[in-house]
Amino acid sequence: MIAGAARETGSQSSVLFRWTAQTGMVGLGRPAGTDAITAVDIPSDGSTIIGRADLILPGGGIFDVPFVWSQAHDMQTLAEYLDIRGGIPIGLAADRATLTGISEDGLVLVGYEVDTQGLIRSFILDLRTPVSTHRVWPYLAIALGMVALDAIRRMGNRSARILPSWSR
Repeated sequence: MIAGAARETGSQSSVLFRWTAQTGMVGLGRPAGTDAITAVDIPSDGSTIIGRADLILPGGGIFDVPFVWSQAHDMQTLAEYLDIRGGIPIGLAADRATLTGISEDGLVLVGYEVDTQGLIRSFILDLRTPVSTHRVWPYLAIALGMVALDAIRRMGNRSARILPSWSR
């Protein structure tokens, strides 16, 4: 299973694609109003793809929009995706978020956002739990989210505990 971006014929814009040995390359589109797209992560079954797309702002600026494509719901911005799953967690600016990983079952998303003061805040969104339990952690390294996602992937459906460790 491979996901990526391909330039549209006769255009400077790109669309998301998914490739399998059975279907070959299949175009999956991009979020409405966006231009270029980048795939970031895909579980081995290819049921969900996360990434970012460029939104061209009036006046020429570019703004990255996080997206989730799924077989069940097609292409959605992160905000739309979370909204139909119970809402956006308090403290998460879904329109300013960057998705960096997805669990093998497609139900845990990790990433980071830059808050209004310019500080980086990491998050783990476990869509198997109520939205009220989701948290955004200020000032944590993005690596924590990646370590947690890796542990979740390795553990499969078993419980995973992430414990910090320090050495002197």
